[in-house]
Amino acid sequence: MNGGNDVEKMIAERAYYYFLERGGVHGYHIEDWYRAEREIKQELEAQAKKQQAEAKGKKEESKKTASKAVKEESAVSVEKKTVVKATPKKESSKSEPKAVKSTKSKK
Repeated sequence: MNGGNDVEKMIAERAYYYFLERGGVHGYHIEDWYRAEREIKQELEAQAKKQQAEAKGKKEESKKTASKAVKEESAVSVEKKTVVKATPKKESSKSEPKAVKSTKSKK
């Protein structure tokens, strides 16, 4: 069966339930059908919206998890990098320049 036939079957069953609920009184089949149709469609729409919201939530959660994993992996790789220690430079034979006093006069 396809989806349309399933929905029609659901509507027919609900309408029949209303018929029985009323004590099997004939003459209200059209009202029962429209009531059942309206209710079933509302229920299916609500169910579809809920599924879409859940799917969206799962997608966003998946993105957050992936982002977190990338950040953690990046942090681990930074920790694993070799730290290079600075070695002191050998003093050169040339002398360092001496500080020069300013020749500006104070006013």
